Amino acid sequence: MLYLPRTQEETDALGQPLLDKDGEPKVRHFGIIREFRLFNLSQCDGLPQSLSEPFTRPAEPVEMAEAIAMNSGVTLRHRRQSKAYYKPATDLVMMPHPQQFESNEAYYATLLHELTHATGHASRLNRPGIAGAERTEALYAAEELVAEMGSAFLCAHCGIQGRLQHASYIGYWLDILRQDKRAVIRASGMARHASEWLLNAVPQPCQLSA
Repeated sequence: MLYLPRTQEETDALGQPLLDKDGEPKVRHFGIIREFRLFNLSQCDGLPQSLSEPFTRPAEPVEMAEAIAMNSGVTLRHRRQSKAYYKPATDLVMMPHPQQFESNEAYYATLLHELTHATGHASRLNRPGIAGAERTEALYAAEELVAEMGSAFLCAHCGIQGRLQHASYIGYWLDILRQDKRAVIRASGMARHASEWLLNAVPQPCQLSA
């Protein structure tokens, strides 16, 4: 499934652009989802032998994730504790020590999750789940969905196979989907914007893979 983010200027009944409080055109963000059917190599005949050879990932996935963290502008600290978290009030990501994780990739997958949260700070993308004054269970669950999807996008971009944290939030997300079936589309769009923000902060930015 492919998500394509789109933007469109809002207009009134006469086709005139609507302006925000700063006099700028209001822009509506939306997405288009396209489905593609894929087949496993074992289901195909007559393909070149080279396609069956094991895929070798680049040798520097951890270095790519480290570059994202170093250029994010977010303060990163470590403490011997069981959980990682982002603190918006001080713009701080607090992580357990790397050796507390089962692997380097698990550490960086968690770090990318927290850095996705950090993009919601008022000085960056200003997401309601991070920068908003309101604190509700629904906003918290929605923000966690953005962070999980953002982490998944960034892990795929870096070549990291980290364990995602979505199991504990599935109940919340199902409740959100029952109330709003477009919630996943919006969350995916926000996660993509967050991922691209982090990638563009790296000295040699590169576009997030589709």
